[in-house]
Amino acid sequence: YDGFLRKGRIKGRSTNSGQGIESLELKDFEAQWRPLLLIAGALFALGFISLVIKNFVLN
Repeated sequence: YDGFLRKGRIKGRSTNSGQGIESLELKDFEAQWRPLLLIAGALFALGFISLVIKNFVLN
């Protein structure tokens, strides 16, 4: 998702050459979504690890 965030930053800069309002809105957006992305990533990692553990236990 890093590439997605970078694209968002670049779009925000190019639309208004990094004016205050644009960058603030973008920061708010990232501040709201970064924790959700971290949680989703953690859940995905936990699920993947549990799958691996299950496979090892079953084998």
